[in-house]
Amino acid sequence: MFLHARAYERQPLSFKDPEDGQLDMSDFLLKHKGALPVPVVITEPAVGYGLGLGLLFFSGPIAEAATDSTTERPNRAPPNVTALGGLYTQNGTWAAAAGHFHTWDDDRFRYLGAVAKVDAHLDYFDASGQARGYTLQGAGLLQQFLARIGNSRWYVGVRYVFFDASSNFTGGAVPTDVSNFQKDQRIGAGSLILDYDSRDNIFYPGSGSFAELESQFARTGFGGTQNYDL
Repeated sequence: MFLHARAYERQPLSFKDPEDGQLDMSDFLLKHKGALPVPVVITEPAVGYGLGLGLLFFSGPIAEAATDSTTERPNRAPPNVTALGGLYTQNGTWAAAAGHFHTWDDDRFRYLGAVAKVDAHLDYFDASGQARGYTLQGAGLLQQFLARIGNSRWYVGVRYVFFDASSNFTGGAVPTDVSNFQKDQRIGAGSLILDYDSRDNIFYPGSGSFAELESQFARTGFGGTQNYDL
């Protein structure tokens, strides 16, 4: 494994597809570790033009995991990934997020966690077509833990999602055609998860498949303001 890792580190970094010469990030993801910047250009009319930037930090090359696969242990453990990102648009909308994906014991256990904050400036159009500005501010949290069932490709686990949102119309007055307006809303939901994952890698899979079954239960006891099931 050490020799394979050293071999990948010595390979020159390439952001071009070897066949057509066009921009391609897959070589970096497959053969290199470290930070990958991901620029984002925003052209959404609802919030105006804007820019965003994401940074992905990889603990090791994905292709290295493939070389460690054997008949007795066919699973390809993905690298641990940490992500940071943010965006800003011309009407003052902004968002920021951070997340981490981690595996243990040759991908027997998987963890995914993320936090995010958003301050969006949007328009509401009433029945007459008149626009009213409003803001949506919120903070979110995601926590997930999965464990593999035996030596299969199946994973079972739990997920928790929380989002605390506050909405305000410009000027304070609520449009007359908006009924049951609630300024503050919170979603707190727990889920039971069953995943099937046979992909050869999680970013650019060349073979395999992924499927997920989820049963979600939103409860006030989980921090939300409403009870519902999905």
